[in-house]
Amino acid sequence: MFGSDANTLWFAAGAALAAVAVLAGFAFTRRRGSLAEPAPPAVRGVSAAALDLGRRPAGVADAMCRSFLEWLAEHEGQAELWASFDQLVRELLTEHLGANRVRCYHVRAGAEALQPLSGGHGEIVGPSSRHGVLGHVATSGKEFVAGDPGCGPLLDDLAARTEEPWVWIWPVREAGGTLGVVAVGNLRQVGAPGFGLRRTVGQLLTIFWRHTACVERWRVVQRTDRGSGVLTRNDFFTLAAHALNDSYQTNEPVVAVVLALEGMRRLDDSGRWEERDRLIERLGCALARRVRSDDLVGRFAD
Repeated sequence: MFGSDANTLWFAAGAALAAVAVLAGFAFTRRRGSLAEPAPPAVRGVSAAALDLGRRPAGVADAMCRSFLEWLAEHEGQAELWASFDQLVRELLTEHLGANRVRCYHVRAGAEALQPLSGGHGEIVGPSSRHGVLGHVATSGKEFVAGDPGCGPLLDDLAARTEEPWVWIWPVREAGGTLGVVAVGNLRQVGAPGFGLRRTVGQLLTIFWRHTACVERWRVVQRTDRGSGVLTRNDFFTLAAHALNDSYQTNEPVVAVVLALEGMRRLDDSGRWEERDRLIERLGCALARRVRSDDLVGRFAD
């Protein structure tokens, strides 16, 4: 339970609370394994209808677009979309290509490793973003298809020698850069998908990925306090409640810290608002630089 007045934050987190320190109108929570792992999709056989769609890329495109729009509507208010999107991609590839063992990774600028979209496969850190066949696709932005003469025997050898051999890797591209990669270990559909169908599916996954990224960016803008650059009060409380709930479910600890800036009210009372705003902005930037990606930082006092 969370509650607040002008200068403080109080809460009761039960056994999940590891520590509380009163130090400003900012607070953040941290939890280990912050993202609830989605259940892997059920392995489904490829129906006769799916095989028929597999011969008609236009039919596949129509079905995939309907599935994506339904998914967007169902997850409109969800706090974090990427784990659910990861599951959606796996389900779409299983249904329309008979794919199995699908992995999705973010490609982050300057990062040594690919970042899994979710923790559903037990991965905390993904494979190298610069080496191996996944690294080749991430850096070159070129599709890999096992056995395709255009890819060459070297890449076939790299794909086969990895811990998890891949038969198809699709780069998600935007503005000349690679946003992510989708890797498939098996294509169980009778007869390997042809170029047209595979390209249709890959291009649609790119569109869906980019749209999801735009939705996430817009949501970040909406819930960001303009002065400090951290979460607004209501969004912080909402996300913190989700964090506590996830921690209760998995018996993991949560650390909550509250910072109280003495003297901030005097800046308000004396009309030194620009100085106050600069101080808040500097503190928000400092906190954002020091916390981890799964930490929540929010401003809750005016």
